[in-house]
Amino acid sequence: MHAPNASWIMESLTQALDWAQPLYILIDPIAGEPVGLGEVDVADRQALQAARARSWGSEILDIKLPSRIDLPEHLHPYLVMPEQLNAPCVQLSCDLAQSERETALSGGVGGTGQSVHRIGAWLQSGRNPSEVAEHLAQLMRLDTEVRTKASYLRLADRRAFAWLRHVLGDGVLSAHMGPIGRWLYLGASGEIEHLVCHGDSNRPSRPRITAEQWGLLERGPLVHRALARALGQLAMDAEPPLASDEAILFQLAWPSVKTAVAAASTHPNALQTDDDLTAWASLTLLLPHWATDPCGQKFIAHAAQADTPTMHTLATDVRLACKA
Repeated sequence: MHAPNASWIMESLTQALDWAQPLYILIDPIAGEPVGLGEVDVADRQALQAARARSWGSEILDIKLPSRIDLPEHLHPYLVMPEQLNAPCVQLSCDLAQSERETALSGGVGGTGQSVHRIGAWLQSGRNPSEVAEHLAQLMRLDTEVRTKASYLRLADRRAFAWLRHVLGDGVLSAHMGPIGRWLYLGASGEIEHLVCHGDSNRPSRPRITAEQWGLLERGPLVHRALARALGQLAMDAEPPLASDEAILFQLAWPSVKTAVAAASTHPNALQTDDDLTAWASLTLLLPHWATDPCGQKFIAHAAQADTPTMHTLATDVRLACKA
């Protein structure tokens, strides 16, 4: 698979960093630690943090989420604080981030587009570390006008941050970064993306999500999975990517996901799961007219029948047949 390697990502990251500002690596352990900790009692917070510090070879800073977010403390995100911007843990985080992306892309349209992402971002700030952690905790508390049981805005997953950025716009999101001067992450395109704070660092705030924005945010996982399946297929076929700019990728992917969701109401047997929806959307990204092509319609008609393979299972066959 042709993709940027971790050394190239490290080089791109170091070029994008402000070498006068301290660096923080944002980690999301909700699906497990990105590095082995050995045997440790996760209920013993001091022992857990000591194990994390040993494994990363760097100081660790807790992010204590608000109490209304119902999540065990050992699953709260945390920050790795390298002493130098070229410390081994920074390279390790680049290696892990690239591996996460490669896993999501593996399988192409025949895959799932899924992968656990534990490397959230590389943050920079000249403020007190406790201010950074406290502001991150507040940013991750969902504030929306919609009545929902959701309370956690999981920005330690870089895909969630990237989609929130797309939905809100750079101007809005950058105004709420508070003491965080720069937010860098490995984007959907495989490039290092970054957002610079343009708000008042002395008056931290968090965005309020409208009903329309919340509806878009809920579809974020489908967008990322559809993109991963399509980009993975292009990489496997040694073809150019859809775009090298993450914003353009999102602009391409969202209409494809909307089309898939709309098709599910017409073809419920063919589109039963998120796997099916992202299969349809990824095919649309690769072959925009496949669903109206006679070849594609034959597959749709077959999948629409009861007790037949759904679009997820048929995706590879559809691509090969409709591409011919």
